Amino acid sequence: MNNTMTKYLLIITVFFIAGCASNDKQIYAWGQYEDLVYEFHNSESTVEPQKQIELLTQSISGAKVKNKKVAPGIYAHLGMLYSSVGEADKAIAALEEERNLFPEAATFINGMLKRYQSIK
Repeated sequence: MNNTMTKYLLIITVFFIAGCASNDKQIYAWGQYEDLVYEFHNSESTVEPQKQIELLTQSISGAKVKNKKVAPGIYAHLGMLYSSVGEADKAIAALEEERNLFPEAATFINGMLKRYQSIK
């Protein structure tokens, strides 16, 4: 390996390590979302939908207090939970909020809304 390539590799490594070492520099606030999704998909969920709604709502409030962005997927999951407890208006509002915050998910969210509204 030549000297120039070694310098570039060293610089990249330093930036990578510096990025990994930073404390609480996350762009998004995840709250309990990851744990809830894991439990929902990998075990028989012991957390009732209404309790999950409460926990996700707290995560969203916590993100706002910390001036963090709500993580991708939280509003979509919240919409699914609202749908499961029969709260159609809140389900649609949550899905639309996910689409507004993450336009790259519009195709997926539009499909969810279309399917949801066809069975509503």
